[in-house]
Amino acid sequence: MDLITCVLGLLALLADGIRCQGVYAPPSVRIVHSGHACNVEEERHTERVYTIREGETLELTCLVTGHPRPQIRWTKTAGSVSDRFQDSSVFNETLHIAKILRTQGGRYYCKAENGLGSPAIKSIRVDVYYLDDPVVTVHQSIGEAKEQFYYERTVFLRCVANSNPPVRYSWHRGREVLSQGSDKGVEIYEPFFTQGETKILKLKNLRPQDYANYSCIASVRNVCGIPDRSVIFRLTNKTASPTIKLLVEDPIVVNPGQTVSLVCITTGGEPSPLLNWASSNDSLPPRSLVKGGTLTLPAITSDEAGVYSCVASNNVGNPAKKSTTIVVRGRGLEVCGPEAGPLTPCPGRADGAQPGSDGGAESCQTHTAEIPVVLMPGHTHAHDHVGTGKVELPFISGGEAINAECGESHYKPLTTLARQASLDTTLFLLRARGVKLHNQPSKTSRDLDDPVVTVHQSIGEAKEQFYYERTVFLRCVANSNPPVRYSWHRGREVLSQGSDKGVEIYEPFFTQGETKILKLKNLRPQDYANYSCIASVRNVCGIPDRSVIFRLTNKTASPTIKLLVEDPIVVNPGQTVSLVCITTGGEPSPLLNWASSNDSLPPRSLVKGGTLTLPAITSDEAGVYSCVASNNVGNPAKKSTTIVVRALKKGRFWITPDPYHNDDNIQIGREVKISCQVEATPPEELMFSWLKNGRALRSSERMVITQTDPDISPGTTNLDIIDLKFTDFGTYTCMAALRGGGIPEISIDVNISSTTVPPNLTVPRGKSPLVAREGDTVELECLVSGKPKPIILWSRADKEAPMPDGGMQTESYDGVLRVVNVSREMTGSYRCQTSQFNGFNVKAREALVELIVQLRPPPHRNNPNTPPLREALSACSPPYAPASCGPPTGLQRWWEQEIPVEGAITKGELITHNLTELIKPESYEVRLTPITHYAEGDSTTRIITYSAPINPHLREFHCSFEEEPICMFTQDKNDDFDWTRHSAATRDTKYTPNTGPSGDRSGSKQGFYMYIETSRPRKEGDQARLISPFFNVAPKTPYGITNPPAYCLGFFYHMYGKHIGTLNAFLKQKGQTTTEGAAWSLTGNQGDRWKQAKVSIHPSSSFQVVIEGVRGPGIEGDIAIDDVTLEEGECRDPPPNLRSSAPPAVIAHIWLLFAALAMTLLGGQR
Repeated sequence: MDLITCVLGLLALLADGIRCQGVYAPPSVRIVHSGHACNVEEERHTERVYTIREGETLELTCLVTGHPRPQIRWTKTAGSVSDRFQDSSVFNETLHIAKILRTQGGRYYCKAENGLGSPAIKSIRVDVYYLDDPVVTVHQSIGEAKEQFYYERTVFLRCVANSNPPVRYSWHRGREVLSQGSDKGVEIYEPFFTQGETKILKLKNLRPQDYANYSCIASVRNVCGIPDRSVIFRLTNKTASPTIKLLVEDPIVVNPGQTVSLVCITTGGEPSPLLNWASSNDSLPPRSLVKGGTLTLPAITSDEAGVYSCVASNNVGNPAKKSTTIVVRGRGLEVCGPEAGPLTPCPGRADGAQPGSDGGAESCQTHTAEIPVVLMPGHTHAHDHVGTGKVELPFISGGEAINAECGESHYKPLTTLARQASLDTTLFLLRARGVKLHNQPSKTSRDLDDPVVTVHQSIGEAKEQFYYERTVFLRCVANSNPPVRYSWHRGREVLSQGSDKGVEIYEPFFTQGETKILKLKNLRPQDYANYSCIASVRNVCGIPDRSVIFRLTNKTASPTIKLLVEDPIVVNPGQTVSLVCITTGGEPSPLLNWASSNDSLPPRSLVKGGTLTLPAITSDEAGVYSCVASNNVGNPAKKSTTIVVRALKKGRFWITPDPYHNDDNIQIGREVKISCQVEATPPEELMFSWLKNGRALRSSERMVITQTDPDISPGTTNLDIIDLKFTDFGTYTCMAALRGGGIPEISIDVNISSTTVPPNLTVPRGKSPLVAREGDTVELECLVSGKPKPIILWSRADKEAPMPDGGMQTESYDGVLRVVNVSREMTGSYRCQTSQFNGFNVKAREALVELIVQLRPPPHRNNPNTPPLREALSACSPPYAPASCGPPTGLQRWWEQEIPVEGAITKGELITHNLTELIKPESYEVRLTPITHYAEGDSTTRIITYSAPINPHLREFHCSFEEEPICMFTQDKNDDFDWTRHSAATRDTKYTPNTGPSGDRSGSKQGFYMYIETSRPRKEGDQARLISPFFNVAPKTPYGITNPPAYCLGFFYHMYGKHIGTLNAFLKQKGQTTTEGAAWSLTGNQGDRWKQAKVSIHPSSSFQVVIEGVRGPGIEGDIAIDDVTLEEGECRDPPPNLRSSAPPAVIAHIWLLFAALAMTLLGGQR
């Protein structure tokens, strides 16, 4: 009976152990929510949509089953990588995002895998709802704040609010609800192409009742409990766009360290405008202070120089903007003059520099200056203003010589490169370095153009709008060389400064005489007359005076125009488009012109009066077309419209393998994404559809189609295939079309099958280096394999230089780059690489092809004897040689000798020559030049540097894997997978938890170590071997090694995880084909900490150390090593070496078994 009891107890214990182990089962998964949800609904094709309000908490729980317990990973697609949730939640069952943002919407996936069967995947789409406060803007043009105000009695109120889902707008005047047709004076509409994101209220021919409070109410129909939002705008007869005034000069020239205050005030605008400051340097300086309309820059520096703008906005019309330029004086100028002889110093220079040197020698005094430069149209001399450092340059073409003046009479031409700007005076900073000054003045032409008179009502010289006062400025400008002199006449009366109290004649600041302004103050009846401006160059070269007459009347006004077309105009290719522009005011009669954003009007365009006709329009002719009216009074009037030509072009695709595996191949059970991109005009009309094997494909749980997500590039659609199956193989077609038709569709076919593989690039044998003669046509070739075959991009690999066609890259569809009429400048390395388009979206494959272009030989040879080669040898040749180059320090020494060659040299023949008398540790440049009977050929150079042997006699070796070469360790090519160099600081989100170290041996997150990654596709028993460099054994006697020496091999290891396999260390001696038995071995989980191993080895010849990691039964089996050392002598106090170690769980079960046996035996004795 006691024996039966004992047996039954053992059976019960075994049964309990079996029950605890469980039955192996593949994973299954489902997603539940526990956060703040507005709605969770099942849409078509079993798609789950989780709606949440912005600012609430998102909680999604992934419920999994399976044995062993599956590993869970949350991912997000159709969203920006930067918007991903924190790493800490990636591997948890519950995904928790507090205060969710609108940018965090998208599709979330829960993926569970335990190594059995296919991974289980479920997804849910998260839609974040929000509604911002609406904003009302007021305009007096249909162009939606693009044009200036014109004075008519029609006003447009525009309401805009950001929202999801789309917002609905309603307008109220006081308590009255406004709707289309309820009032003849009111029109409510959505502009073309806005897709409902705004609604405009048009008040036609304002009536007294139209001056009221208008409220715009934005609503999303209380979705997610989001309340309606509204904004009120009060329209009165005083409503006006903002006007401002800057109480500073332009420009402001200051010294470094000064404090600069810019004051801006509002002079008009209702409602009261809001003032802001902006800088041309992207942002205001960190130390700047803004208080109201005052901007203070304490202790200004050169880096803070630039244009500062005051901007006023009140949502009525265009914002008002005024700008001023701050110029911070610099000191010094770099002057180099090798051919000029002694340079005469500029008297009174602010920096006190004396730019002189010995005659004829290179004279270079290095200073650096930021010089304010004013560009003036038609001004042919550049002046260096003594004491200010200012240099004025005219508009010139690149490389022309212009004049630089130093003092009153010292005159030198300055060779530089100036960029053409607009006709307005432009102020900018020129950084001058390495400018050459010469002594002889340049030869310039003499000329005088007809003067032009322009009329303004502001001092800002045609930069501001008219304001209504009784002062008028007449400005006269003429292009000339030499400088022109101006005189003004009213009728036959000569006008001069002081001759009439109502007249003032002056030259504006910084214009240096290129214009003269006649100011008529508080206009009187006698001021309405004919004014003539006479321009004279004092009859130089017989050039006569020139004049122009302008008639000023009480009807003189700047031009106004009207465009009789819509904006934008959307047409199909081949249509004829007519744009009509008419003048509505202006005295004298304005002149109409048409301009295009494409620099010039199309060649086939026809202009007749104010009508522009574009027959049979093409896509290249689309753009902005502007009608400009000018009569030299005030600013020219300008109205624009945009012509949009509907088109579909440049269809392309790319395949993206599973981003969570370091493998570019497409495999069953993994994800794959197909992307399709098309350039569409207009993009709002673009529609996509997908087919599989010719049948329509709809979005589902495993086939996810995205094309409207804001994070996807415009014109792109993605097809995500989750958990690829064999039945998913086939041809997928992406169809692109424009809504409404009229344009041919674009279809792109992509085949997904077992033969779809990433590309590979190789250079055919004998195709590199490729030797050609000048003038030949050559073909550089790269063979591309893989399916589909991608586009090949060719570029220069040896330097930043354009390709023969002028671009930096050249596309090739067959991998061949054809170059016609090659020259010697084309010699060098060319890179061919795969493009992601029409292929795989993986790391680009690259290959290099060398092209050598030689001189074409003469047609006849006088002497058949083969000439010699000439060799030149340079020691310490900069920039290659180190600074400490050996005696004599700092000098460059050349040795030249001829290498006689016997007989003819055949192509590909290897010629050897020994270099002697080299001194270590110097570096050398060897230049080899072939000499023909006619001339010298192309030289080739090589750099020879001294390097000591890596390990002549081993004393001590230490490797912590901190550098990329990993101490010359190499991966065994005959193992199953490789060791990986890694650091905790660069760990990505796809690492396996509960295994591997959290830092290197010292505990540093930035330190590196080597480890084996045991995740899929690794299998149990897979081996990874790391092989050290060869170590030489030093013989103790001259007769060789009698007693093998001893060495101590040491390293730190980290073996943590329930699936840890085995770590082995082997000794491999030179000449052995196989390694001996393991010198050290350890198996099983050793805890989450680094431990040290030491073992003595006794090699008899040169040897290597092999470290082998063996994969265990599961993915939680990462093994790491760090700080490998090798020292002479036996190991001192080595740690105990365990050949194997049972897992703690097994030991615990053994102890439980012994306890059960003891209890059973004791029960039997009773």
